[in-house]
Amino acid sequence: MDWTKAAMEEAGIFIVLGHLVKLPIEANLQSFINTSGEIVLYRRKIKPTLVERSITGEEGILNADIDLRNRDFAMNLIDVVGHYSRPDLLSLNVNPEAAKHVKMRTQ
Repeated sequence: MDWTKAAMEEAGIFIVLGHLVKLPIEANLQSFINTSGEIVLYRRKIKPTLVERSITGEEGILNADIDLRNRDFAMNLIDVVGHYSRPDLLSLNVNPEAAKHVKMRTQ
């Protein structure tokens, strides 16, 4: 975990990391690490994600090479088929009329 915290501080990014701990009992945990490399929230998860469930019971370390210089590009990506595409959750409404303090609505 020290290496992960140092990498987040060096890159200046915030990460939410899910991980499985097997000793003394098996538990799915989640760590929120800020841009200063500090754990700001550490909690037990009720339900693991699909990826976390897929490696449960296997011994091993998951390695990934990530080029942190591309983080700005990744942060600008938007999930156009996920919850961002739902207008009931995210929408931009423009009212061309000047706003009034009190407005009567009719059905």
